[in-house]
Amino acid sequence: MAADAVSSTRDAKLAICRIVEETSGHETVKFFGPGCLVEFECTEFLYSLGTPKSNYFLVASNQVLRKDFLETLQNQETKEKGAKKRGPSVRMVAEFPGMKIGRKLERKPLNELYSNLKEDVFELHGITFLAVTKLKLEPASLFRKSNLLSRALEGNVSSLMTSDQLQCVVLCSERTIDRKDENVVQNWSTKVYDLLQHDSMLAHDESQFPSYFLRNEEKRRFRVEGEFQNLDGKPLGSIILNRDGKFGGVLNFIKDQPAPVLLGKHFDTAGK
Repeated sequence: MAADAVSSTRDAKLAICRIVEETSGHETVKFFGPGCLVEFECTEFLYSLGTPKSNYFLVASNQVLRKDFLETLQNQETKEKGAKKRGPSVRMVAEFPGMKIGRKLERKPLNELYSNLKEDVFELHGITFLAVTKLKLEPASLFRKSNLLSRALEGNVSSLMTSDQLQCVVLCSERTIDRKDENVVQNWSTKVYDLLQHDSMLAHDESQFPSYFLRNEEKRRFRVEGEFQNLDGKPLGSIILNRDGKFGGVLNFIKDQPAPVLLGKHFDTAGK
């Protein structure tokens, strides 16, 4: 991998988060999958579903994060408040890596990112787009905490990328974490895989779905989700980047087979 590609991938990892479900008091955490902050210059591809109030989005596979699940949590919280008796509540949180080595994760509840669930969350072509309307990009300052929006990757729905220039950033070391000790530095590792398309006549037949596989640095091929172990990461929902470190899509699975959702394949005409 070229040096500039390595640098772009390293910078892109700061935009990638873990999406977790936690109970009140941080007693337990359940890992759902990855998400990513993305800035789109144009949001017309979402106009068939509504008009986004921001160009910044937390993006995730809808196999990782679904709008109806967020609605269920919101309705549950409303009922608990009305009953004036609250048991352990549940919320979804995005965990971003610390900006410096040894820094704690930067954590943001999802409901502190969007203003209105019905108007700010969109599902399209296997991807969930959560418009970040509560945060604003502020000028960089030595005396201000890092601004999450400054991490956002560039997303361009009109740029169709071929398979030979795509990479997946897979989160590793997935486990349930006890957060009773708030001073513990939590982080995770990632592995970068090439996302490649099998050479076959079917790959060029628009009536057939192309077949994909992931390849690690040792040139080992991963053709099904079940081939991944804990050390190799959990590939579901992995963020897809191009060689310049720009957002390219997410890695979904259909019947244990990689089924990437790539920007530019359908999204450029979705809102027209």
